[in-house]
Amino acid sequence: MGDLAQGRPDAERIARLEAENEVLRQENAELKRGEAERKRMEDALRESEEKYARFFWDDLTGDSLVSADGRVLACNPAFLAIFGFSSFDEALASNIQSLYPDPGIEPITCTCSKKRGHSDEGD
Repeated sequence: MGDLAQGRPDAERIARLEAENEVLRQENAELKRGEAERKRMEDALRESEEKYARFFWDDLTGDSLVSADGRVLACNPAFLAIFGFSSFDEALASNIQSLYPDPGIEPITCTCSKKRGHSDEGD
């Protein structure tokens, strides 16, 4: 009977394997939920980017993205028409300050990366 008992898995080993299998099933289900959430977030991000792009490119006002030193980084077709540029490359080679020769007229800007009047030293 000793040989027969050695050839069959015992109840304790079966219970341990079943418990490990259940843990793996739960982890797999959690990974699937995480994958579904990641996919949902990617879809929402893509939709948001497409909406922003349509707003930017189709807007009738001259929209542009400008660096802190005034370099035009991106602009829409209306910006080209308003300022008389013949191409995007020409507009991207310009500085926003050169487009407003009267110092009393400044472009409307939004500073998103820095707050004016505050430094990193905390003063």
